[in-house]
Amino acid sequence: MTGTLHDVRVAIDQIDDELLDLICRRMALSAEVAKAKSGAVTYRPGREAEVFTRLAARVPDLPAGVTRNIWRQIMTASSAAQDRSITVAALAKAMPAAAWHFGGQLSVTSCQTMSAVADAMTAGAQYALAPVSDSDAVARWLMADAACHIIAVTPFASFVDDGDSLPRCYLIGREPADAVADETTLVACMTDGSPRIDMLAGRVDDPLANYASPARVVGVIATPAKTD
Repeated sequence: MTGTLHDVRVAIDQIDDELLDLICRRMALSAEVAKAKSGAVTYRPGREAEVFTRLAARVPDLPAGVTRNIWRQIMTASSAAQDRSITVAALAKAMPAAAWHFGGQLSVTSCQTMSAVADAMTAGAQYALAPVSDSDAVARWLMADAACHIIAVTPFASFVDDGDSLPRCYLIGREPADAVADETTLVACMTDGSPRIDMLAGRVDDPLANYASPARVVGVIATPAKTD
């Protein structure tokens, strides 16, 4: 595109207006989804992961993180529009990821200890956020509380460091995540008295077959598709 700086800015303004119109249409459709759910769980991390994956594949020359960051905020706004009463408890170290993931749209309470996070869930918080680096404390909690499940890892990316400045965090809820094509099974277990979370590729038929008690499947979550 050629033209003066003014012409370019006018074109950008037009695109911004079109984007805003499309977002408004999306929010209206999200409201229809809320009606169709009829009380079902608002937050669907599996569905979100499928959207992230599909959109990133459409624009391979655009960094996947750019697409993920934009749609993360759009999806949180949609969830908030469906149910603004959603509350989240986050370990203090997870607050940067919580601020990014929920975009200020939902109520997030900072907790100083994992036991405080667990207590907040017991008291009524719908979701919790804890760093993957605190897997031992998360495993200890979830082995004792079968009512909670890991439903996602956020930011949605690989489990290894891929340059994100945010701490990778487990997102924990009361309902298991919806099934998707690419998944990882998470097993909380004890080794020599120390709790840990193991990651098993795929949705494993008998994930506890090779574990001695105590062990529990604490989640089957969406993960990025493997690429060559």
